[in-house]
Amino acid sequence: MATALTDVWWDMLHQDVVFEFPYAPSLGTPDRFEGRESAEAYLRAMVAQLGALKFKNIVVMGTTDPAVFFNEYSATLTTPRGTMYDQVYINKIEVRDGKVVLFREFWDPARVMKAVNDFTAG
Repeated sequence: MATALTDVWWDMLHQDVVFEFPYAPSLGTPDRFEGRESAEAYLRAMVAQLGALKFKNIVVMGTTDPAVFFNEYSATLTTPRGTMYDQVYINKIEVRDGKVVLFREFWDPARVMKAVNDFTAG
């Protein structure tokens, strides 16, 4: 089943959510965004660069802490520039009061660079 970033997804985020992208500095972008507004602006800029990602092969893995889980998924698409983007993602997600408070995502920056050539997250 494929999915995309939608308003339903944005509504699952806590106002104080923290997004972390440990490998993002190699693209010249920050590795941390605090607050829903900041995280959403960054992710919308990414979608503008890459296109509307559709995620597939989603696997959710629970932990002994019911508020923490991990996801693994992939995305493949042709970017607005006509280049191919193929990526595997791993996330650590923490939830509080039914909302996501931490979203830490691991991905390969070289695949982003290859797809967009001169990546900027605006």
